Amino acid sequence: MMMNKDALEHAKQDYERIPIPDDFNQMIDDMCRQQRPKKKKGWIALPALAVLFVIGLNTIPVLAESLSGTPVIGPIARALTFTTYTVDEGNCRAEIDIAQITGLSNKELENTINQELRADGEALVHQFEEDVAELRELDGDAHMGFETDFDVMASNENVFSLRVMYHSMSGSSNTWYKFYNVNQKTGELITLDSLFLKGSDYLGTINTYLIGEMKSNTEADGKSIYAVNQEDEAYGWAFTGIESDHNFYINGRGHLVIAFDKYEVAAGYVGTPEFEIPTDIISDLLRPDAPVLK
Repeated sequence: MMMNKDALEHAKQDYERIPIPDDFNQMIDDMCRQQRPKKKKGWIALPALAVLFVIGLNTIPVLAESLSGTPVIGPIARALTFTTYTVDEGNCRAEIDIAQITGLSNKELENTINQELRADGEALVHQFEEDVAELRELDGDAHMGFETDFDVMASNENVFSLRVMYHSMSGSSNTWYKFYNVNQKTGELITLDSLFLKGSDYLGTINTYLIGEMKSNTEADGKSIYAVNQEDEAYGWAFTGIESDHNFYINGRGHLVIAFDKYEVAAGYVGTPEFEIPTDIISDLLRPDAPVLK
């Protein structure tokens, strides 16, 4: 089984349906104080897998900054590694980093995002265990890997942007992302709609730029690298544009960047393309309080 973005969401929903004991919060605190968690009912136990390293770095912030491997970018907000799960059972291995954000102006939003990051990570470990067991029933010599990572794309007085990466390997590989963008002035989560004036055709402007850039990237035979041509039989479909819920982030220069997952708009060898949108083509469409440099 190859885990992807949809599988992660289903895994998270399944995990959240597991009954939570009354002492769950205390169990988390106990886990974060130990190098190896005890297998307790209600927490994620991995009976079929060898957990090599699990530690809660939020309980020791000085050590967190030195071990997280994530540089602090800017004075306002940062991301540390709350917990790392390293699981190794022969040919099946997972390394799942769970981020924790600190320093947001809106503490309620900060807690909400951190809870979601933790739930996603816990669901991944739970799903990984199930996938390994399923694969080994089919093939005793199964190979499977999964890893996550995160990067702070911007952190300043205007905006905080966090990118979480998910990478799965089982025969082939898949990579996808999740982004959290916060307006530090208003304390609100940023959506594409919230950046632009109501009623503006910002999607049309952005899509025209994206398709133009994709078409300009051609192979030696003159065909586009991306799936943007209706006549391109190699893909069997054509990218026609993004919607308002598409992945994006605001980089350290204050520019809007549209991000794509692997296979989303091109063959796997292209990887995970990103397109920085020139501010001059959207400046007239941006809201006055949008944290994008004009």
